[in-house]
Order: sequence, then structure tokens, then C-alpha cells
Amino acid sequence: MTRMRAAGLAFVALGVAGCGALLGVSDYEGSGATGSGTGGQSAAATAATGQAGAAPGVEVCSNGVDDDGDGAADCADPDCQPGYQCAPAVDPVSGYQGYFRAAQVPFTAAETSTCGGGASPIVFYESLQGTAASCTNCTCGALTGATCTPPTFVLYDSATSCAGTASITDPLGTCKGELPKMTKPELAGVLSGSWAMNGSCTPSTVTVTKNPPWQLRDEVCPVAVGGGCGAGKVCAPKSDGKHPELCVRAVAGTPPCPKGYATELDVYGSFKDTRGCSACNCKPVAGCGGGAVQVYGCDAGTCMAGCGNMPNPQPIPAGGCVDIQSITSAGAWAHKVVAPSVPAGVCNGITTPIGTVVPSEPSAFCCTP
Repeated sequence: MTRMRAAGLAFVALGVAGCGALLGVSDYEGSGATGSGTGGQSAAATAATGQAGAAPGVEVCSNGVDDDGDGAADCADPDCQPGYQCAPAVDPVSGYQGYFRAAQVPFTAAETSTCGGGASPIVFYESLQGTAASCTNCTCGALTGATCTPPTFVLYDSATSCAGTASITDPLGTCKGELPKMTKPELAGVLSGSWAMNGSCTPSTVTVTKNPPWQLRDEVCPVAVGGGCGAGKVCAPKSDGKHPELCVRAVAGTPPCPKGYATELDVYGSFKDTRGCSACNCKPVAGCGGGAVQVYGCDAGTCMAGCGNMPNPQPIPAGGCVDIQSITSAGAWAHKVVAPSVPAGVCNGITTPIGTVVPSEPSAFCCTP
């Protein structure tokens, strides 16, 4: 097993679900190291008792006592050698404590191993890999309730600067006359804003696909150790075939691995996976087109082509300042709003990935090569 260090945090995306925007999402969640706490506690309790309860005269290999009276204790006793081995003792000043047997399995592995006595292992997570969710199948139904709202026709007291305060808003198709002769010698008009498209399309439910947030799951079993090995050694159980690595755990932080335990595992005890997709947002493809405000240089209240001393009708462009006073007849004029065409009922659907994988409860183990 090579040295592995899990990444810190990823994506972030990621807002969170709570906005009502996650659809069809089932979160990964992890709480292996804490969870209910029963797994690690059971394993620890089993390890602490070792082979307690064995019949008199039977050697217990993890208590430092010559139980069977043959003059050899623990790993020095041939009775223990099939299942136990001498391993480096960890010095408490190293910042590590022991001892554990560990197994690395794929995060997606269906089954969890068991520790001695059937206890559940403590579960940690290694090698963060969760990427942004894939969001597909955002589609939209037909556009309904489509309407076009006109902008405001604003009048100004200057024909050159279009700076004033008055405004006029008329229903579509209504002719409105402006009487009598203007109190100002100059008058200009401009459209403020644009034709607003209204209407809605029914969105579909977004399909959310997420890759596993982690590469590996580390299943850890506490084990009891004994003596009979000489200075700087402990008598530790051999691998049971499921947990090949003998490890020690950092008390805090990630100090350098102690002698004999060179392979570092940087892991996390829990995590929260909030990856998902925003709701499918449907917007009309086309906007409102062909609408206008028209000015007529006729007697007030008359909106007809060919009257007055101006080209009739005179359109007022959006954002364009037009000198109305100079094109009217005797100061009398009228205007009306011409409705634009309503677009066909088509919408585009938009969805975006949100959320991230947030690990917590970092920890470090060092294991035998």
C-alpha cells in the first residue's frame, strides 16, 4: 500500500440543497467513525478483553502473563506463535497510540468486514474524489399565458437632452391626444425599457448523477497486544485475512509516523454530500417583436396616417430621443401604442450543478509496510 493523502474539501457547490432546488437527489452521507459509536466501542471492548475467560492453563497471548505455567508468556510461548507476532512498540511521545488492524476496501464495496468476536469495525474514508453532479433531462412543456408588456413612453421638456419628469402610459391600441398647444416650446419623447415577455412552461424533473465521493473505505479494528517479545516490541495478533495492516493512530494532528509504521493513511471520520442540481428553469426562446409607440401630428385625439405636417406615423424608437414639437402641427398631436407579436410557445430548459462533498473529523493512521 502506497502513501495516500485524501484531498481537503471539494467544489463547493456547493449552495445547498434547502433552496427547494434539488430534484431527484439522494445524498451520500458518512458517519463511520462516530455514527452511533457502537461499532468502534464493541471492537475496542472485544480487543481489550483479549482471550479473557479462557480456561485455566490456556495461554492468553495479549496479557503479558504466563497463563499455562510453561515459563513463557504471550509471543514467547509456542502456543501463541501461530496467531501472534512481534511488532514494533509505539512510543507514546511519538504522538501515536495503538493498536489496530485495518483493511482498505473500495468505497462502493457492498459488505463491511467484522472484527474479532463479530464486532463492527470503525469506518473511515480516504481519497476524496467527488466531482460536480451531472444534470440531465431538463426539458420544458409548451409555453402558456404568453403576453407582451409595453415599455413606458416618457415625455421631456427638452428636444435635445431628453431629461424631464413627465410620463404617459396607454393601453395597447388606444389613441391618446395631447391638448392644447404645449406649455413648453420644445418637447421630446423616448421609450423607457423594452417589451417584456411573459408566460411560462412546465419544467421536467432533472436527472441527477453523482460519482462516489471517496475512492476507499478504511475499516479499522482495535486489537489488544501482549509481551514476550523483548524491548521495543509488542505481541500483536497476525492478520485475520481481512485486516492485513497493523496500525497506530495519531492522538492529534498528523505527526511523523513512528519507527516501524511507515505507511500513512490520512482519513476522515464522516462527511456530508450535498451535490445535486438546480431545478429545471424554463425560459421562452423568443422575445416580443414588432411593438412600437407612434406619434401623429394631427388634431388631438386623431391617430391617422397622412395628417399634419409630419410623416405619419412617426415611430418612437426604444431608447431614442425624438423631437416631437418640431414635427407636430400647431402644437396638437396624438400617440398610440402598437402591440408586438407574441412569440410561438417554445422554452429552453436550464439546470446547473450545485453542492459539494464536505469531509469532517480528520484523522491519521500509520501502518506497517
